[in-house]
Amino acid sequence: MKRLQITLDDELYRWLTEEIKKMRFGSYSHAINYALKQLREQTERKKAEEELEEAAEVVTRIAARAEKQPQDKA
Repeated sequence: MKRLQITLDDELYRWLTEEIKKMRFGSYSHAINYALKQLREQTERKKAEEELEEAAEVVTRIAARAEKQPQDKA
């Protein structure tokens, strides 16, 4: 595990301190780790959704081309 020194906006620091007092987080480190994990998951989920949308567009284009081509009658 790595140690960092960070700077927070005053408003964010006050909010985070209150959340720790409410025992939502065990410490500042816990809160920041939690927030970064959530951000990472959200970013990865968005990327996966975008890739899925791109794949769906490709499939749609392929299907449209296949419909336009004459059918072979056997």
